[in-house]
Amino acid sequence: MEPIAQARGHQFRDSLSFASVDTFFHLLRGVGRKCSILTLTVLVTLCLSQSALSQSDPKTEYKFKAVYLYNLLQFVEWPKESFQEESSPIVIGILGQDPFGQVLDQTVQNEKVQNHEIVVRRFTDPDEVKECHLLFMCKSEKDRFVQVLRKMENRNVLTVGEIEGFAEHGGAVNFYVEKSKLRFEVNTAALKKNNLKVSSKLLRLTRIVNSSSEE
Repeated sequence: MEPIAQARGHQFRDSLSFASVDTFFHLLRGVGRKCSILTLTVLVTLCLSQSALSQSDPKTEYKFKAVYLYNLLQFVEWPKESFQEESSPIVIGILGQDPFGQVLDQTVQNEKVQNHEIVVRRFTDPDEVKECHLLFMCKSEKDRFVQVLRKMENRNVLTVGEIEGFAEHGGAVNFYVEKSKLRFEVNTAALKKNNLKVSSKLLRLTRIVNSSSEE
């Protein structure tokens, strides 16, 4: 499918729905490189104001979360020392029981962020996480995510979760479903603690939360 670089937000909003999620998914991938801000804005608009996310359709949910993760990479700036070389890839790590299947790999296939290729790696043990830029913690990690977050401190890792209380306990970004709609929240203190800079354009689209303690 050809990229639709000139598409307008209202055209997407009027013509797409979760009923055509496969079409929307491919369109989002197409505009991602050139229009990431538009892409994320449209995605948020759809998720928050138009279309309901069915709890019984995890395949749909994780297609959208995959696109969110790809776009997050474009809104966050990592310190130069996070990359061994200028040509080093940017690594998305999945910790726990992977709910994406191949959809995340397909979303980032052949894509680049700031001239870095994107690589997806999967981990079952947090001690396996060595080189990683964005670490997504699956629901299976709900009993140990706090300990994992402590391990990730000061490592320039963007921590992303889908667990209640994730952001309040020091996670940088957390997905949650409210009234059958997909939303996300950001802990700006956690970003700062991990030496990550985030675009104000992204912050305007999110709910800002504070850590539950000032550790």
